[in-house]
Amino acid sequence: MGDPQYLAFAVVGDTVNVASGLQSLTRDLRVTIVVSQDLIDAVRAEGVFEEQELAELKRLEGQSIRGRDGLVTVWTL
Repeated sequence: MGDPQYLAFAVVGDTVNVASGLQSLTRDLRVTIVVSQDLIDAVRAEGVFEEQELAELKRLEGQSIRGRDGLVTVWTL
């Protein structure tokens, strides 16, 4: 967005809102990393990591993410 003398970039949408909500959960849960179940499912589908590498993550069901209806499952480290 902007004109030739001033350019700014912005990201909007559900993905950005969920990412912001997950980031906020790191403070609320006092953990280093919070990832969504969707990310875990994608990683498993792609075979990027072995299951033992994912074993370090702890599954937490029933988490509320700001701006998202309903409760979600997240994984923390």
